[in-house]
Amino acid sequence: MESKKFNHSIGLRVRKLRRENDMTQDDLSKSSSISRSTIASIETGRQAMTAYQVYLLGKALKLKNMGIMFDMSDLDTSETEIDIEIKINERTVLNETQRQQVKSILAKS
Repeated sequence: MESKKFNHSIGLRVRKLRRENDMTQDDLSKSSSISRSTIASIETGRQAMTAYQVYLLGKALKLKNMGIMFDMSDLDTSETEIDIEIKINERTVLNETQRQQVKSILAKS
């Protein structure tokens, strides 16, 4: 149940960000190279995102770091990775696999 709730909340965030960027699912599909049906499944929480899909969607939506998964607007970019990880942990409960994916994406950004 925890992963379903997590996927649903991320999906809602993806939809919100897409709409804020005045994009249709088709527009986002073309910008991210992710199929429109996959984007629809992500937005409704039926499908979890891979780390690579997080990266592609973040890039298409012009977000930094983990902005696709969490509202990162209040993060100071000079903060250390540990400071950022603490703030992320305060915002949501991640299982160990999800935590490792977040660390992997942070390391690449």
